[in-house]
Amino acid sequence: MKSDPAARRCTSIALTIACHNTTKNLTEPSKTSRLPAPSQRKALDWSLVLASQGIPHLIAPPDAAGKWSLQLAPEDVSPAAAAIRQFEIENRPRPWQQTYLEGRVTFDWVATVWAMFLVCIHVLREDRPTIKDVGVMHGTDALKGEWWRLVTATQLHADWGHLASNLSIGVVLLGLVMGRWGTALGMLLALLAGAGGNIANLLVRPEVFSLGASTVVMGCLGLLALLPSGHGSAHARWWRGILSSLGAAVLLFLLLGLDPNSDVLGHFGGFASGVIIATAMRWATVEPGSRWCERVAVLILGLLLFIPWWQAMNH
Repeated sequence: MKSDPAARRCTSIALTIACHNTTKNLTEPSKTSRLPAPSQRKALDWSLVLASQGIPHLIAPPDAAGKWSLQLAPEDVSPAAAAIRQFEIENRPRPWQQTYLEGRVTFDWVATVWAMFLVCIHVLREDRPTIKDVGVMHGTDALKGEWWRLVTATQLHADWGHLASNLSIGVVLLGLVMGRWGTALGMLLALLAGAGGNIANLLVRPEVFSLGASTVVMGCLGLLALLPSGHGSAHARWWRGILSSLGAAVLLFLLLGLDPNSDVLGHFGGFASGVIIATAMRWATVEPGSRWCERVAVLILGLLLFIPWWQAMNH
């Protein structure tokens, strides 16, 4: 069975971890049991799971049929199977996420829910024009205590053309952000980056009125400029990967965010906020996409969507 050099290195590392401090004799097949793995990647993943639980094992070479397996003591089969089962439950694939480019890119289709939410907000705005008055970004009013405008303005648009232009690229970028950072966490980070774009307007030109999801869209671009921790950060040339991805994001910002007829300052603020948030998240101890992280993000996101609009409509 053919194996590329990277896979051989991973196997070597996994074998080293698996055998570390092992006193049991796992080299004699007659005295061990095997847990079959559906693929080499699964065998490596499961090996790391067992190593984290301190369960001695070896990654058995593929048999004549090319099947991979883990070799371990008979008394360890039950706890090993339980650990692997829990790992698979916690990492089961999400049907609303699809991978492309051989698994290097994940797109989250929940981004279309954001699009439908913005459409609903726009329909309500046309029916009740006062929604725009209380929700549009105006730094002078925000400085007087109407803080909710930093968030509500990211969900309002001047007309259907304005909304369509933001959704045309925004759904793609947000879907990629949610695929990279997690469904709820990605949406939360994008919303915070969009609010950061409005903060830039508040600080530099508070007298200007602005609205639109473009600050969120540019925030998504900034969030995509850096990978989450664990994506090759230990590699000797990891800085090259960071600079190349950041450079690509900057070029896209120059292409998409500098229309003189648009809110260029808000765009820059959103993009910069996205990069800053991505940098902070890269070094954070949270694991993007983990179940507990998503639950916390859902709670915060719900509050960040409900409270500002509640404040605005009761102002």
